[in-house]
Amino acid sequence: QPSAAPAPPPRQPPPARNSHPAPKPAGKGTGGALEFLELRRRQLAQAALRAKRRNDLEGAKLLLRRAKGLEGLIGAARGGLPVPEVPLDGAEFELGPSRGVPMPPEAAKTFLQLAGALRKQHQMCLTYSRQFAHLGNI
Repeated sequence: QPSAAPAPPPRQPPPARNSHPAPKPAGKGTGGALEFLELRRRQLAQAALRAKRRNDLEGAKLLLRRAKGLEGLIGAARGGLPVPEVPLDGAEFELGPSRGVPMPPEAAKTFLQLAGALRKQHQMCLTYSRQFAHLGNI
């Protein structure tokens, strides 16, 4: 009776370890948001290229910054985190007289003055934004 030692089982190599973790499956609600964010990033990049072709380098830089800003959200969406809802358009929040309700002339005058002041403030904000963007202090 030969007493041979049992052969050890064949050794399998350990599974390869990647430096990148396995992608987590995205939830049901994040699929559409992820597609929307990627589409928006591509649109911003294309708009930046068009601005560069028109020699609008400041506009191209601004659009590229916006596209880069979406990459964090895209990464979070790929990781399965919820993506914040897209804000509603401003059509619901337009200020104006109600339909069928006449506005007194004094109120209409005040409303027009306020709208003009708001436009001036908005223009001033855009001017300062361009100045700070030119300085690199965004």
